Amino acid sequence: MNIRSVLIVVAIVVGLALGPSALSSAAAAQPPVRWNDLAFILVGSAIAVFLVLAFQVLLRNYKAFTYGWSAFALLAINVVATGISALATSVLTGGIQPHSLMFLVVGAGMSLAVVLLRAAFRGRLQGAV
Repeated sequence: MNIRSVLIVVAIVVGLALGPSALSSAAAAQPPVRWNDLAFILVGSAIAVFLVLAFQVLLRNYKAFTYGWSAFALLAINVVATGISALATSVLTGGIQPHSLMFLVVGAGMSLAVVLLRAAFRGRLQGAV
């Protein structure tokens, strides 16, 4: 088992463990998360990650781009796992609310950005996770 696989497993396990506490923090958001906010959160997280890393390519800082891409890929895996755990906790304790999907939506946006960046700058990510 290589270091990449270990990091992915750790990201998933930690994400699954953090789900219930993430659910309670999302429930405490002020103003409360509404259903139509989820689309904005998805698009905003995808654009934010894409812009942060695309600027590194524009600045020709390819090492920072590669490290950043690897870090955001692991974070996306972690946030998706957290979102799955939060959603499962919400379903088991009373029902689906908008805040119970927030972390899953953020993780989906981050994952979308990571996939788009990999497609756009494939040559720069030779040794990345």
